[in-house]
Amino acid sequence: MKKGILYVLLITILLFIGFGKVLAAGSTTVSSWTELANAVNSGNYSTIMMKTSSDANWTANSTIKITREITLKTDDSNTGVLIIKRGTDGVLFEVTSARFVLNAQNKSLTIDGTYSTQTKQIITATNNANISITNVSMKYNNTNGNGGAISVTNSTLALSGCHISGNKAKFGGGVIVSGSSSSATITNTEIFNNTALEGSGGGLYAYGTITVNNSSFTNNVAATYGGGFMVKTSAIIKNSTFNNNTATGNSGGALRVDGEATITGGEIKNNKAATGGAGIDFGGSDTPVNYSNITMSGNMVGTEEVNVYPDINSPNNVDWKNDPSLKIEEMPVEVWQSFPRDGTGPLAPHKGATQGMATTDKFILLVQWTENEEPTKIHVFNKKTLRLVNTIVVDSAVYGYTFGHANDLSYDKDTGFVYVYTYYKASNGKVQVAKFKVNDAGEMTDLSLFDTPLGFTGIAFDNDHDQILISTNRKINIYDKEFNLKSSFATPTPLVVQGIGYWKDHVYFACYEAGVPNQYQTIFNYNEKHSNLIYMYDLKGNLVKTLYIPKTRINGEIEDVDFLDNGEMVINYNYEGITVLRSNYPIQIKSVTVDKKPTKLKYIQKEEDIDLSGLVLGVTLNNEDKSTVSSLKDVSVEGFDNSVLGTQTVNLVYKGKKTPLQIEIVAPQIIDEPTQKEIAVEKKVDNPKTGESILTVIVTVIILIVVYFGCLFISKRSKKLHKV
Repeated sequence: MKKGILYVLLITILLFIGFGKVLAAGSTTVSSWTELANAVNSGNYSTIMMKTSSDANWTANSTIKITREITLKTDDSNTGVLIIKRGTDGVLFEVTSARFVLNAQNKSLTIDGTYSTQTKQIITATNNANISITNVSMKYNNTNGNGGAISVTNSTLALSGCHISGNKAKFGGGVIVSGSSSSATITNTEIFNNTALEGSGGGLYAYGTITVNNSSFTNNVAATYGGGFMVKTSAIIKNSTFNNNTATGNSGGALRVDGEATITGGEIKNNKAATGGAGIDFGGSDTPVNYSNITMSGNMVGTEEVNVYPDINSPNNVDWKNDPSLKIEEMPVEVWQSFPRDGTGPLAPHKGATQGMATTDKFILLVQWTENEEPTKIHVFNKKTLRLVNTIVVDSAVYGYTFGHANDLSYDKDTGFVYVYTYYKASNGKVQVAKFKVNDAGEMTDLSLFDTPLGFTGIAFDNDHDQILISTNRKINIYDKEFNLKSSFATPTPLVVQGIGYWKDHVYFACYEAGVPNQYQTIFNYNEKHSNLIYMYDLKGNLVKTLYIPKTRINGEIEDVDFLDNGEMVINYNYEGITVLRSNYPIQIKSVTVDKKPTKLKYIQKEEDIDLSGLVLGVTLNNEDKSTVSSLKDVSVEGFDNSVLGTQTVNLVYKGKKTPLQIEIVAPQIIDEPTQKEIAVEKKVDNPKTGESILTVIVTVIILIVVYFGCLFISKRSKKLHKV
């Protein structure tokens, strides 16, 4: 009996669970946002039909949180249009760890994000969510975060037949896909008129694996990189168009690729950028960007058409070290100090990669910036010890703008101002530059903005000639201090351009070799990937040297270069941390003189070679330091000829610098042949004790004879006495 009761209870429970699942798997129709929210929250329905028998307007006045699989679709039996208008500041659909399908079957659904105080996205997806959106228009949504319409983090996104337009955000004006485990597929979708107000990816900003098919990116704008699309990890793009997109502050008008990309078919036309490539701009990776069968034209950086930068499809493969036009010379460097960039160590709690750098009278300024984090950090270090003094945080909440990437800083010794390019654009459309001072406590003072003619990647003050050097794209422009252009020269490097520095009539232009197979191959070969160069130009644009820092010595990406007062070079590096290098390469010998002449200055013709014993050289460096050299191992002689009699001037050469020394070649001394009589006399004179030697021998012999016979006599006498 008891067992029977237990069986009945068990069957009842199972039926109840099954009935609950049937209810949960059911469908319903709703005709307002409130009904939609209630249907989702009830947990009873997996499919919900949004009724649009005629045109309708709903007001979205709450956040719908989706934590289980839900499919929303419009009524496919009619062509009525449903417009959902934002009535709240929250996210409209918040999807967590669930599958969410939004399908407007006849393109009859528009979500209008226009709202007076809006700060959130239309749709967010987190924690391995999976969302699929078909035939939906999402427009006019502004957020103070990232992803104007859609934000996906470590989740999966599919867009098909959608329109993403008129949205604004810090990064990813239309859509942002973040997190290494994310992926997205975008098909037959139009992404247009979106704006990344402070960072990259005007239309789309994406980590993870992204596939784009038969879609268009048009009239999108980014404050920094990737006006149309910012590729952070990997993208496959087929038969898509990128037209009239703009990167106002930096490079990649249509596309900026920091990871890898394969682009086939379609067109890239009439995009604009401040630097780099206005069509495709490549930021560097171990994997190539491959493109083929694309129509590209009219992509402009200023007045110059730059469809692709760098030119990554070069077919040649020449060992760049053997290219005499580059004048390659390996540069000695040493690590001064390294800092973690993960929010630990001396720079804590600040995170991010290092960017621009400047040396002032007292400090070294080092910029740190995380792309998805708004504030720009300027670390102020003691110039002698590299000890952190203060960190300046430039936050738009405080100042109304940020310095953003801050690719280069420069210090004007005449005025005491530090100049930095910002990503703030004035209402007149001109690029803005900030200038400020740093007081003795390492604090920022006297901050102000002013217009410049164009954006730049590098800036350096030449106080020797009262002028400013600015690098933009592949040129060095020389301005007076009122920013009037004086002259310019080309820097035809195919590398990723970084900051510049100035020292003693030369411009030092830092560039990064990303080392991608088939990239830069007219000059660089694959074995040198991730090596860095500093091109050394004179002020007329002549290449003096190409200073080479091999990856075997220090791995990473060069960012900026500047100089200490004595001419020692300071170099800013990114790798696993932030590294500051030093090099004394720019400190060159200016002249040598003879402080003390060699002991020997006369040499016998054809018999004696030059002898520099006792020589002391005086050495003057280009920073005006002086020293002496007495070691002869690095001193050589030019012009010495002991076959020619008389006074001659030779050159003493020490490390490439020469100084004259006067010496004399003299004839050997001549002596006549002596006569036999003179020889005899000379021998007699030379042997005055010969007679004395003979007499000594005779006397010695006589003494020995006397002794012998004396001994013989005594012996015989002794025998006779013995007998007696």
